[in-house]
Amino acid sequence: MKISSKILHPSVILTLALVASSCTTVNKLSTKTRQLFGGDLQVEVTVSPNLNQKSPLAVELLLFEDKKLIPAVEGLEAREWFQSREQYFLDNKKGVRSYLWEWVPGQSVEPLTVKIKAGTKQAILFANYMAPGAHREKLDPRRHFVLHLGERKFRVEVDE
Repeated sequence: MKISSKILHPSVILTLALVASSCTTVNKLSTKTRQLFGGDLQVEVTVSPNLNQKSPLAVELLLFEDKKLIPAVEGLEAREWFQSREQYFLDNKKGVRSYLWEWVPGQSVEPLTVKIKAGTKQAILFANYMAPGAHREKLDPRRHFVLHLGERKFRVEVDE
């Protein structure tokens, strides 16, 4: 059976157009899949050569499966979180997971893969800067992000 080039040409164009327009749809589907079944969250990190006034910086990502545990930490400044974190985990053995890192000024960081459990509701990121400020951000645990660690604060770019 021979396929006419007149039929093939428009179908190829249509297929390419659908693929190109579905990139956003595929990303949204991937995000919803992580919510339902868990999966890998990709995190990229850039570290300033003047990080934390030229000092190491602790950064912690909290992943909440239990919504009831969020209010106790969502209003804390990073300094308060790092002072109370040990007791928080003693009091809450389930429903929250943590990824804790420490980086030094100018460090090159390979992309990170964070395991997300099904039903993870919220993520909160703390960075223990010496400079005053909250140094905290709520994140969607299903959306990849880039973390830019600066001299006195951080910035997050969420994957669209």
